[in-house]
Amino acid sequence: MKTKLGPLQELLAMSVGKRLNAVAKDLRARRKRYNKIDEFDLADALGVETPRRPGDGWWFAHYAEKVTAEECASNGDGAGELIYRLEGKVPAERFEVLRKKAEQFDEEGGDKFTFLKARERKLLEDGIAEEELEANQMNGMHCFARFRLKAPSGKVLWFEAGIEDDGICIRLRTPYDDVAGRFVDLTGCVCDGWPG
Repeated sequence: MKTKLGPLQELLAMSVGKRLNAVAKDLRARRKRYNKIDEFDLADALGVETPRRPGDGWWFAHYAEKVTAEECASNGDGAGELIYRLEGKVPAERFEVLRKKAEQFDEEGGDKFTFLKARERKLLEDGIAEEELEANQMNGMHCFARFRLKAPSGKVLWFEAGIEDDGICIRLRTPYDDVAGRFVDLTGCVCDGWPG
């Protein structure tokens, strides 16, 4: 009597190229035959380099979510403090007007930075996001890495690692997670290092 192989044993019985094609075919067919395999075991079986501590061959990036000036102010930064991010980016006379309006805003309260022109708001909010990104880079926060495999059939398979500040992968996502939309969503974020 022939023993039925489990999904991992089935993959390991094939050459690496056939494993990649089998997973690619499974993803296209949405059968999820290999979806239940431990993510690190699947990565090892498919030839992902160093999935537990990503290094060479991986694309690394940090990201920060863009927030509005109002959201940033509600998190503790007052308008008077935030407005200094525009110093040197707008004419000196305009900066002085904005500084006074921001102080008034802090004294009287309010929930909208309506005294900013659209370009000034963009400069301010982009500056906030860039500072947050820089802080994330320095502290090893919001770091991820992606690894690309190409099956002989031509299908590209991605793995994504959430990276701890010590370089260890704390969460590995597989091509099944990619298809399901569970990779880091960079919509509304600033990001470094990621080419796509």
